[in-house]
Amino acid sequence: MASIIYIGHLAHNTTAGTIDAQLSQQGLHPDTMIMTNRDDGSSRDFGFIRFPNEHEAQAAIDMLNQADTVKVNWANAKTQPGFGSGGGSDSGSGGYGSEYMGGGYAGNPEWGRYV
Repeated sequence: MASIIYIGHLAHNTTAGTIDAQLSQQGLHPDTMIMTNRDDGSSRDFGFIRFPNEHEAQAAIDMLNQADTVKVNWANAKTQPGFGSGGGSDSGSGGYGSEYMGGGYAGNPEWGRYV
């Protein structure tokens, strides 16, 4: 089962590709998503990294926590609706980050539980 971790305090120019490349060099298989501002596409300086199993996720946490510049820990699935959880209408459009109609980022319902 996939495991997802949170990574924060990223440099503003960090990309998913740079994180994936760094972790891949350590033999891990990451799938990184950096959160961006919907207005201008700039980084929000945090993101999530999905791994194929808990072992790889823990190895990444251990490795990334050695750096003083980033904050890394296990991602927690959203348990209550909050900001970005969807629109308040029954129109079926869903809001920013809504899981309705596949919402969230890249239409991936797995990511929608975390963002």
